[in-house]
Amino acid sequence: MASNLAAQLSAIAATSTNTLNTQKLKSIHSVSLLFPPSVAAAQDTDTIFSIAIEGFRELCQLDRRFMLYEKGLFSEHSKNVDRFVLSQTSAESLSRSIDGFLQLLCGRMLLQPALRALEWLVRQFRVQDQNTVSLILCFLPYHDHPNLFKTMLSILRQKDLPREFIFLTPYLKRPSPVPKHVITHALSHHRDLFTLLCDHTTNAVSTKRDSHQLVSFFSVAITASVSLMCDSLSSNKSGRAKNVPTAENILTCTLPLLDQAFSARSSPELETGCHMLTIVLVTKLSLTDTVLTAIIKSIVNHWTVGSYKTGLTCMAYIAQSRFRDDVELPDEVISALLKLDKPELGNRGLDEALLSMQVRYRVDRLVVALCLGVLKKLGEMYNAKGLRIIISLLERAKMESHQRLLVTKKLVEVAQKVGSAAMSGGNTDEIRELLAETLVNWAGPAHEGKIGKSLTQAMADVIDVDDLEMRLQTVIRPLPAAAVPGPAKKAIKETSVQAQTLEDILLTIPNSTGEKSILAPEAKMLLQDLLRFFATAVLSGRQEEFIKLRLFKGLPPDNPLQISFLIECWASYKYPVSMRSSALAVCAKIIQKQASKTVSIDYQAVLPHILIALADPNRRVRSHAVDLTKVLLEYYKGLQQPVLGDRSSKKKRKRSSRAVPYWGLGAIYGEGRDSDEVRWLELDQVIKLMEHITANDLFGCIEDPEYIGNVLAIAVGTGEGIGSSLKGSLKRSIFVFLSSHAVNAPKLEIRYRLLSQINKINLAGDIRTRNLLPALTDWLSVEDYNERVKQCQTERLDMVAIEKQMVQVVNADEPRILIDILTKDVSCSLLEAAADRIGDIWSAIELDVQIEIATGLLEIELDVAQDLSGVDVLERLRIPTAAFQKFFDKARTQLQVFSSHISVEPGKKRRRGSDGTSNEAKTEEQEAARRRATVVTDLLYAQGAERHGSLLKSLFGILADLAGSHFSGMAYLNQVLLDCMSSIVTNIQRSGDSDIDDSVRPDVLVECIRAAAAPQVQNRAILLLANLADVVPERVQHSVMPIFTFMGANTLRRDDEYSAFVIEQTIKRIIPPLVQSLQSQEGNKVVGIAELVKTFAASYSHIPSHRRVRLFVALTKTLGAEEFLFAVIAKLGEKYLSTNAEHPTGEEAVVTSACKMIVESFDIDVQLETVNRYLDLVTEVLRYRKHGLPKHLFEIDKSDKFQLAERLLNLLFIVIGNKKLQDYIAKVDDSDDMRRKKFSEALERVLGLLEWGSGSYVYEPASRVLSCLLYGLHIPRFISIVEHLIFNPESDFRGDALKMFRDRLTNMHRIDSASTKAIVSFVPKISTLISAHDPDKLSTEAIVCITSIIKHCRSEMPTVVANIADAVVGHGGLHSSDDSTQAVSLVCLTNLAAKFKVHLIPILPKAVPRSLELLEKGFRSQHEVFHNYAIAFLEELVKNLPGFMTSWLEKIMKLMYFSAADIEEEDEVGVRVGFLKTIGQKMQLDSILRVYTATWDQAIEGGDVSSSKGDEKRSKATKRLFRTTDSLKPLLDLMLLLLDLRRRFLDLSETVDIEEERIQELEDQALKVILKFVYRLNHGNFKPMFLRIIEWAVEDLSKGSETSINRCIALWNFLYLLGSDLESIFTSYFGLALDNAVDILTNDTIFATHPLLWKSTLKALRVAFKSDDHDFWQSPTTFGKIAPVLTAQLARAATSAPAVHEYVYPALTELVGAIQGSEEHARAINGKVLEQMKAEDAMVRIAAAEALRDIYAQAGEEWLSFLPESMPIIAELMEDEDEGVETAAHLLVVGIEQHLGEGELQAMFT
Repeated sequence: MASNLAAQLSAIAATSTNTLNTQKLKSIHSVSLLFPPSVAAAQDTDTIFSIAIEGFRELCQLDRRFMLYEKGLFSEHSKNVDRFVLSQTSAESLSRSIDGFLQLLCGRMLLQPALRALEWLVRQFRVQDQNTVSLILCFLPYHDHPNLFKTMLSILRQKDLPREFIFLTPYLKRPSPVPKHVITHALSHHRDLFTLLCDHTTNAVSTKRDSHQLVSFFSVAITASVSLMCDSLSSNKSGRAKNVPTAENILTCTLPLLDQAFSARSSPELETGCHMLTIVLVTKLSLTDTVLTAIIKSIVNHWTVGSYKTGLTCMAYIAQSRFRDDVELPDEVISALLKLDKPELGNRGLDEALLSMQVRYRVDRLVVALCLGVLKKLGEMYNAKGLRIIISLLERAKMESHQRLLVTKKLVEVAQKVGSAAMSGGNTDEIRELLAETLVNWAGPAHEGKIGKSLTQAMADVIDVDDLEMRLQTVIRPLPAAAVPGPAKKAIKETSVQAQTLEDILLTIPNSTGEKSILAPEAKMLLQDLLRFFATAVLSGRQEEFIKLRLFKGLPPDNPLQISFLIECWASYKYPVSMRSSALAVCAKIIQKQASKTVSIDYQAVLPHILIALADPNRRVRSHAVDLTKVLLEYYKGLQQPVLGDRSSKKKRKRSSRAVPYWGLGAIYGEGRDSDEVRWLELDQVIKLMEHITANDLFGCIEDPEYIGNVLAIAVGTGEGIGSSLKGSLKRSIFVFLSSHAVNAPKLEIRYRLLSQINKINLAGDIRTRNLLPALTDWLSVEDYNERVKQCQTERLDMVAIEKQMVQVVNADEPRILIDILTKDVSCSLLEAAADRIGDIWSAIELDVQIEIATGLLEIELDVAQDLSGVDVLERLRIPTAAFQKFFDKARTQLQVFSSHISVEPGKKRRRGSDGTSNEAKTEEQEAARRRATVVTDLLYAQGAERHGSLLKSLFGILADLAGSHFSGMAYLNQVLLDCMSSIVTNIQRSGDSDIDDSVRPDVLVECIRAAAAPQVQNRAILLLANLADVVPERVQHSVMPIFTFMGANTLRRDDEYSAFVIEQTIKRIIPPLVQSLQSQEGNKVVGIAELVKTFAASYSHIPSHRRVRLFVALTKTLGAEEFLFAVIAKLGEKYLSTNAEHPTGEEAVVTSACKMIVESFDIDVQLETVNRYLDLVTEVLRYRKHGLPKHLFEIDKSDKFQLAERLLNLLFIVIGNKKLQDYIAKVDDSDDMRRKKFSEALERVLGLLEWGSGSYVYEPASRVLSCLLYGLHIPRFISIVEHLIFNPESDFRGDALKMFRDRLTNMHRIDSASTKAIVSFVPKISTLISAHDPDKLSTEAIVCITSIIKHCRSEMPTVVANIADAVVGHGGLHSSDDSTQAVSLVCLTNLAAKFKVHLIPILPKAVPRSLELLEKGFRSQHEVFHNYAIAFLEELVKNLPGFMTSWLEKIMKLMYFSAADIEEEDEVGVRVGFLKTIGQKMQLDSILRVYTATWDQAIEGGDVSSSKGDEKRSKATKRLFRTTDSLKPLLDLMLLLLDLRRRFLDLSETVDIEEERIQELEDQALKVILKFVYRLNHGNFKPMFLRIIEWAVEDLSKGSETSINRCIALWNFLYLLGSDLESIFTSYFGLALDNAVDILTNDTIFATHPLLWKSTLKALRVAFKSDDHDFWQSPTTFGKIAPVLTAQLARAATSAPAVHEYVYPALTELVGAIQGSEEHARAINGKVLEQMKAEDAMVRIAAAEALRDIYAQAGEEWLSFLPESMPIIAELMEDEDEGVETAAHLLVVGIEQHLGEGELQAMFT
């Protein structure tokens, strides 16, 4: 036991940082980041410093902050610093310096200089064990780097690992990158690590030693770890889990971190990471409002230009997830947010920042909280700047509808406080202006969307709109004629802040003025003073104070100053509703007051302005206007009483009425022309007008603003449906009266409102234009139309609505004014209004004027300087034909003038024409002419050319004028021209009018088709010709061929649907007139149409492939299929097929397939007629007549006629194979109908072609055509025709007819009874052709035909089989000398044998011997056909007649042996094997055994190959014979023969060259066959056989007989195979052969001379031991016999160690396994092995040691019980002189210690 002193010394040594142990010092010095230990150990301090200082200097160049460490850590003095001998203060200072350097180095760790610099700290200052925490933190951001972090871990020791980083322990043993989740998990479960990382990062940031790598890693890791903490908290709701942090713990960890990070303000990236952390906290923890507010304040109070975006995003997330919709942001937060436009935060406004954020995040709740917070203290803490942000966000931010409504309501509530004590600060005026402008804009049509709806609802739910308008001094509610976009102008200028009361404002109004009317333009100053007073009076409810103003006192009653101001108020919608309605009420009081006075005034000048009020969009205003109207009517009725009381004459009454002075006469619109030109009504006229207006008590005016306009239109207007009691003169006077005010009112808004009412009045004549035109003239009188735009923007008027009213003054009597407007530089909206007005009055304009206007509009379109499109206007009008005719005449004139001009060629000087103008100028004029023609034609097409049929001639003329011209846009012009002409022709065709002969010019169309390059033009022209062919066919038929010639070269080649449609239409509509013309002429129509057929055929290859068939079918149908189909097909064949086209490929195959499909598209009658005509054409080709059809249809000369005929017949063969025709041929019967007649004619024509002889070109193709025609016939009819051909001795077609008959039978699948009967009756006739005398060589074909017949007609042939078989076996068949005849005879006989069996018995004596001869001939001459065919025939005989084949079996088997020896081809081997299997299945057992035994010597003596094949296949063939027999002797004999194979082959080794491997392979195959026999036997049958086999094998073994030795080898191989397959079932059988095994193993001679027997025995015994499941080998008898012998075999290692190792070891270990549980047997084996371990021979000792090691491996701990008796011997072996023995002993010890325990046995030895 160690002493206390020793223990203390050990502890000191363990913790000491210094050591005197040189080995340990070397180990410490070899720790390196850059070098392996062996290299590092050899480096001195100077070398290390030189490497480090180089890296340090590179770092200083990258970052000047490293310079701080130049005089300390990396100075020359540092080489002599030993930190372990420094004072405590110095050591701490050094440690702080290293920590700081590592913090700074963290961002550069991926650079090689950083590692070199760090190498110095590792080697000199041992930072890996003295500054471990800083070192790990420096590398920690690179935890997943494949090499860097792993390198750092490799220099750390586990004892130096700080407690915070204990989670890295598993990665120290085998350094590797650390996954992110490991670090995250450690941070979430270890508070000290979490705090350490936070302190380290915040310290690095505060000391400005941070880096992107550190901060990004920290942000991700801390955020993920906090998320894990929160997740664990939420999953532990039950509280049962331990060590789960609480929400307070999490906040305690994180809130200080957030505060430090936000307040640092030096690392935007860290702030961004903390924003991420904040989002996690807010998402996963239920934080109180206080905490949330504190977090938000911390974010906004410390953010910088680099972090405010993420901070704002964080705030938005907090608000979105935690705020309610009605939450307001604290003032401190809002103030910080409003500072975002400061330079230090990027000069970006808060609203823009939020709007850019909403693209990616939801910010609606943050926006709402901000808006509510600002609006709450608007005017107190926040000024107009905050209000602008709120307005911008409301208009552009994405919010829910209820959120937008909430903020809008709050905004409106704030607006209501403007001017009150709640909002009376110095910035109130700016806020009021901004609110007024905003609410007015929102109420307009530009904001009819979400904000407009929200404002409408807010104003309806919350406020008094009138009061709001008065406070904001503007009009908020939307009007029908809303303001154009632009800044809202204040209607009333602000008073000073001090002048707030009515009395204060009264002091600013003058007591007198020189102005007479407020409506005058010069009264602007007075108007503003009065507006301020009146607005304040209305707001305070003291409107009557306006009447009492001193300004109006003393003015005469007819002075318009007072009432004109009121008119200004109610006639303009820019004033609030309260002001408008109050103005009307005050005016009514003034008139009522005037009625009580003695002086009467005629207020008719007020009436037009009352009409404006009656149409006001506000119901309240209309109601007051109705009251004013009633007051005025009562006033007029009061004026009328005195007049009516006077019964004087009419003239006197008139004078009396005029005595009433007019209000505003000469001054209503100011002094000057505007007031002087105002027209006045008589008093009674005014009264009548007002009575009509008020006839229905004006209730409709209150409900409907349009009502007054409709009433006025009915009262004053004329026309259908208008009934008024007013006279026409009075109506005109009223219209003139109202028009004068509309024209002369200086205020644009009043003029516009009046025009809106007046324009509804419809009066006949030019009175409208005459009286209202000055208004339009004045509107257009400005030099720059932009002045009108600015005026409308200033007065907040809808310019488009004003312009529409202005042009409404023009009627059909003077429409030219509108054309003048279209030529002016005005707004697009005015141009559009003028164009619309032309359309409105077009139908009322006279024809001549229509033509003039249309011409003017066309010139506007052609004038490139004009912005307006005249065509757009013309397209809305219904232009008369006369106007179009004028257009086209002028266009043709221009085209004809310039059609002869030649453009200047490139590179040549510009020439001048005869008129002195340059070619360039003429080109421009020509372009103008082309453009005119294009525009006019486009216009005609848009208007509907079919309505202008008389223009057809002009259109053809323009098309002709364009001929030969080439310019840009010509193709388009031609297209439109052709479309127009097509529309006209189609309309004429539909109406049935054909009187257009003079207008149609097909030649122009043909020339257009030829000259045009655009496919669209060509297609349209062709279609137009097709349409004309229906209307005037006689004019078109002469142009047919040029058209189709062109189509063949162009149109047919296009692959688009429209071109295909054009082609089909052309074929269907142009060709019929041509055919009709040919029919009227004499001669062959096909000759006449040949040119057309040649054109289409020449274009075939260019037509898109998927359209060819459809096109040619359409062509043929149009021409007439019965007359022309053959010509089309023949021309295609002549054009595209070569002479050798019997089996066409490539393009020829495509053509033939297309021809077949074309023909199949027609019915049978057409096809038969086509075939006949086609064959006639072929005959004509062969005869070659000079003026025949082939001369016109084909391009050949006389020498090519046979080749052409061959090509045509080859094509016909393919064409007539179409399904439709073949289906008909199959059903042709003997009924005498037209189709049968045509079919017969076709056959006759083909037979006629065959008469040209077999040597001619046409014979072969004609034969194929005939076959195709006959192929589909019903069999009886087919046979009748073929029989005639076959048995006609003069026919050259006999062999071909037989082939045709054979092919027909071969391809038949079903045969009806009639066909069968016909075939059977025809067979004997065919058999007569089988003859030895066969000059025509028909025997072979006849036999083949019979073979085909046999396959189809088995049941009906027995009566004729004998005769047929006899003929086939005879000298014309099987006994023929011709090889092919012999072969087909064998095939025929095989089929006969398979089908008719016993019917072939009579021919067996002749057929079988001949077949055997041919079989022998087959393998003698290597003629596989005879070999296979003969075997197939013999096999069928064995299958069906086995009893009759016994006599030939021996001969057959011998031939099979020879076949196996000579023929090795796979197919032939398969045939032979199948035959042998058939013999085994069908023949009698006795016969087979007899033959087998008799032929065994021949099989063996056949040689290597023949023996192997013969034995293998014969064994397979005979193995099934013993499944059902009780006779074991034949089986035993067979097994002994198979087991004796080895001996027989070795006996023949002198004459046969065969290797041992081959013998072994054959023996294995034979044993496998025997094994399959054994599977069929039971124990009672097999055991005697097994004993006989053993007796047979060991019979002469004791004498050393070679025969017995070879048989024993086979025996033990057989036992090995049986033991492997049957396992424990067969184990007991080994006891029967155990004595033989002992003899073999103990016989040294056998081991020396026949080792194979020794090996086979051991191999079989190993299987026997291994498969013992019944303790067979534990029997003392069996064990006692085998165990000593087996262990003694270890001694044979002296001469053959490998064999012992391979065979004895496994057998011995398996024996040990078999005797497990028997200690006695085990001890015996152990003892025997130990004896061998004492042997003299070293190899034997090694073998015994190795065997014992294997035994321990097999038996395990069970064998340890024998260890005591084994140890002495093992110990001796361990000290053996032989090194091999010593090694084996040591290995044995190792093997034993695997079960005993490591080192235990060795300890025993020591």
